[in-house]
Amino acid sequence: MRLALLTFYPGDPRVIPGGIRMVSYNLVQGLKAYPDLDLHVVHCHSDIEHDRLAEDGGATIHYLALPHKRVVPNLVTGVRRVQEVLAALKPDVVHAHVAHFAYAGARAGYPTIYTIHGVLAREREIYRRTLFDRLRYGLLGWYEARALRQVDRLVAISPYVLDEYAHVRADAWLRIDNPVPREFFAVEDRAEAGRILYAGSITEIKDLLTLLRAVERLTPLYPGVRLRLAGRATSAAYERQVRAYVETHGLTERAEFLGLLSREELLE
Repeated sequence: MRLALLTFYPGDPRVIPGGIRMVSYNLVQGLKAYPDLDLHVVHCHSDIEHDRLAEDGGATIHYLALPHKRVVPNLVTGVRRVQEVLAALKPDVVHAHVAHFAYAGARAGYPTIYTIHGVLAREREIYRRTLFDRLRYGLLGWYEARALRQVDRLVAISPYVLDEYAHVRADAWLRIDNPVPREFFAVEDRAEAGRILYAGSITEIKDLLTLLRAVERLTPLYPGVRLRLAGRATSAAYERQVRAYVETHGLTERAEFLGLLSREELLE
């Protein structure tokens, strides 16, 4: 069976910025165990400098570049480019992890599964500051509305996602958690009382200010509480807000910013 996985994928598996890229990489590592699966990953994004193919233990990764400067939005160009690859691959099944790729798969006429990683309507409430944000999320909403109607199956990664989309096609849903590789379960237990690890991006939709408020409230009850934040900042404005909260609320000794870690560093 030929599977086309339409997603965001890391260029360097040693340092994965998180989110869908981490999920997709872990998923591919598991799917490679099936010898009868012809696996093709299609990653189309402006973070790619030029088109290229890569092999990863039987999986073929199609990296498709998108321009940094453009007149036509990259979401539109990305749909077209993905459909061109699908026409060449002729997959038996398409599995998409973002709305516009799900639309591309269904529009091209292939059996399509769409895994929803975030609630777009909630994200649109947060990202409204700039005209670019409003246009981007408006276009994403257009693609999502059509993908939700046209794909064959919908996957929710959490009960929260399922609840938020409960009004959409009740008969089409599957509940499947994000994949976690075995190496994360094999880590030596060196737990320390009060130590908390946050692994994820520093951005508005993660709501780190609420996490910091929780640490602040825990402090009188558990003086040893410590928060370590591992991840890249995808919103410079929000990172400044988070760091300012740490400074002004006396949390500098309780919150440590580790930055983006490699896979080995994260396991450590």
